[in-house]
Parts: sequence; structure tokens; C-alpha cells
Amino acid sequence: MVTLSSPSPSISCVESGTCKSSHVSRVLISGPDNNLGESSEPKILRDVHISERLMEDFTELARENTEKDLETCGTLAAFLERGIFYVTTLIIPKQESTANSCQAMNEVDVFSIQNERELHPVGWIHTHPSQGCFMSSVDLHTHYSYQVMVPEAFAVVVAPTDSSS
Repeated sequence: MVTLSSPSPSISCVESGTCKSSHVSRVLISGPDNNLGESSEPKILRDVHISERLMEDFTELARENTEKDLETCGTLAAFLERGIFYVTTLIIPKQESTANSCQAMNEVDVFSIQNERELHPVGWIHTHPSQGCFMSSVDLHTHYSYQVMVPEAFAVVVAPTDSSS
């Protein structure tokens, strides 16, 4: 059964002004398949800073769905300053959910928010309400679409009932 899920009948947006509690990620890419159309020597991707608070906000927004065994998904958007992505915005679109899937609806609204605020879609976040913390094959395919737009894109899986984390 697919259920129209919370937290919003349309779209929610949470912003954090700073990234004081942040994590920095540096990744090397190499080879001819680096999508940059350049030489095969390694390239350093841009650093990404994300606030732990955005993760906590997402977990709280997803709580009602988690209690109903429904996934929740959102987009993580960032501004680019001096070659560093600062993730400041969590966008929770209208969505349809099951215990094992979540499909954003009206994705044009998500892109509109990003365009209005000059933000880049650098990541996405979703829950596994009754499963472990892993990337499913569907998750990997979803993630690929983010990495096509922004090579630094990352995914976060929140598994609130996974006691191993």
C-alpha cells in the first residue's frame, strides 16, 4: 500500500544559517569516466560541509512516518562559496511512501526552491524505518541521478530502529 505521507501536504523547507557542526568530505575522482571531459589524471572534488542539525531536523520531521513504518525522503541543498558547498537547506517534498520506498512528487517545486535561493542539489536523505542502514539497489540508482548533476553529491540513510548504529 502506498500512503501519502507527512510531514507536509506540499513541501517543507528547513534552513540553517551556519554549518558550525560540520563534516568535511574530500574525494578523488580519476579516469576517463569522470564526466568532466578532461584528462584522466585525478581531480579533487569540492569540499562539502553539512550541519549535524539538519540531520537531526530531518529525523524529527520523519518521526511520524517512522512510527507508521513509512519512509521519508528529502533533498539537501547547498550554496557554493570559494569552492566549498555549504549544505544549509533541507527540502521535504510532497511524497508517496511505503515501508520500503519513498517517491517525491511535484519535483518541480523542489527545483523552484533551489533556483529561487541559488542552491545546488548536493545530496538527498531518506529513512529506512524498519530496516538497517544501507543503500539499496533503488537507492544507488536514485543517487546516480544526483551525481550526474553534481559529482560531489552524497546520500544519507537514517535508520532509527537499527540498534547497531
